[in-house]
Amino acid sequence: MSGFRLGKFFGVNVNIDWSWLLIFTLVSWSLASTFGQVHPEWSTAMQLGLALIAAVLFFLSVLAHELAHSLVANARKHPVRSITMFLFVAHLWATRLACCPNLGRLARSLSGWGPSISCWGFST
Repeated sequence: MSGFRLGKFFGVNVNIDWSWLLIFTLVSWSLASTFGQVHPEWSTAMQLGLALIAAVLFFLSVLAHELAHSLVANARKHPVRSITMFLFVAHLWATRLACCPNLGRLARSLSGWGPSISCWGFST
């Protein structure tokens, strides 16, 4: 694995690939420049500070989305060992998903929970 370990949440190891630093930088830069255009009265420090906070919240929302997939898989007796966040995707490392006899039903269940958490986060 190239990257670093963020920690363990709900029994799932979370790893961050170095490519996520690129996304974090691009999101922060884009938001800071947008804040500067929309609110020219804000100081540069305020623009950057709010952009960094928004980028962290973005990352946390993606992490919550992926953890939701993992928690559903774990609840259905298909343990997920780790999540690795890459540039545009996350990878769940499950121990038995490949040999699961009800993979279709499990996949539908897993696919629904990630977006559900994302929508819940946007509605609050």
